[in-house]
Amino acid sequence: MTETVKKIIEKTNGLKSMLIGLLIAVPIGIIGLTCTPVTRSPMDPSRMVNARELNIEYQVWVAEQSVYQKKFELGAEDIDAQAKQFTSIGTAIQNLAAGGVPDVPGLIQLLLGAGFAGLLVDNIRRPKTIVNNQGRGAE
Repeated sequence: MTETVKKIIEKTNGLKSMLIGLLIAVPIGIIGLTCTPVTRSPMDPSRMVNARELNIEYQVWVAEQSVYQKKFELGAEDIDAQAKQFTSIGTAIQNLAAGGVPDVPGLIQLLLGAGFAGLLVDNIRRPKTIVNNQGRGAE
């Protein structure tokens, strides 16, 4: 060995334990700092996500759930409003059948509702009639 290498070995003789510790600690530190724990994404199982991305996906899921909850609440309100309208129409029909004089807005609502119902029935029936008559030619 050359003189320089011998001098380095002599000077580091007392530091062998520290050098071995550094040689072990450096790779462990690199692995610890560069390796991030990941798991499968609950929203897209083909992706792997870290803790931060998992938290973001959770926040998105919570927001979506609140949107669905609002949609259900609006649906319930719509059903309640329709039930009230049907009740008022039923009351108007009962008053008419009993010989009572309906109020003008109630009568207008009844007539428009009946006309709308007839239009719906006609639009449902018409395509079936056209389909049934297609093979017959002009009549």
